[in-house]
Amino acid sequence: MKKLFVLWAVNALSLWIVSEMISSVTFDGTTPLVMTALALTVLNGTVKPVLKFLSFPITFMTLGLFTFVINAVILSFAFSLTSGAGIGGFWTALIAGFVISVINRILSGYFDDKD
Repeated sequence: MKKLFVLWAVNALSLWIVSEMISSVTFDGTTPLVMTALALTVLNGTVKPVLKFLSFPITFMTLGLFTFVINAVILSFAFSLTSGAGIGGFWTALIAGFVISVINRILSGYFDDKD
């Protein structure tokens, strides 16, 4: 449960940073930001593994670059589930997904359990 909360918090912080960096990623307030982070956390844990499994052949042929497309689709879907959150389009989602994955990788290192 603690790990899920940490993932949610890291996603929220990453989304906020991306919204400050990219003008076409917008939130009407804190609640849409937190709800989008929750949706992204849930989708990353449930839908993303299925999409990665189903798209393995094309991911293999593109040497892993198709993973960025999967990230963009998941991010767009999370934004569409949340009212008050907006993302410019596919290319914005692709760039934002890349930035979020880099930020999440950095932030997760600070919160990683070393039990």
